[in-house]
Amino acid sequence: MNQISQELLKAYKATTYTVPELELNIKVDEHNKLLERFLAGQNVKTWAFITAWNPHSRELSLAKNQTRNQRLLAQLKSEGFSIYKGIGIPDGGNWAPEESFFVVDVSRKYATDIAMRYGQNAIVFGEAGDKAKLLITFI
Repeated sequence: MNQISQELLKAYKATTYTVPELELNIKVDEHNKLLERFLAGQNVKTWAFITAWNPHSRELSLAKNQTRNQRLLAQLKSEGFSIYKGIGIPDGGNWAPEESFFVVDVSRKYATDIAMRYGQNAIVFGEAGDKAKLLITFI
């Protein structure tokens, strides 16, 4: 895949990236005070919201998506990251919510590399003090 449609980009940006355990609702291109407090309390500077669901935005079965996400989780755990369960909740009825992971203290390079390994077009990434960013992973 060489290009993401404007429709997909719009959908990714309209999604709410939630971390229920931390009561966080993250939106692309927005600051989040609760997230900033969490990062400061953990003394970390970076985070990423990553999933293995629906590679290249091609819908897979629930079972396949869950299996892929379990492999991603095992890999993230093996690297020693702090991980929280997340859910990408689309703004509209075209997609079902996607199980995801909020990964703390992860580099931009590692986050984009692992996302590419799992066929993801994009991830949401952030640094302390900055807005959440949508990063396209294959450009």
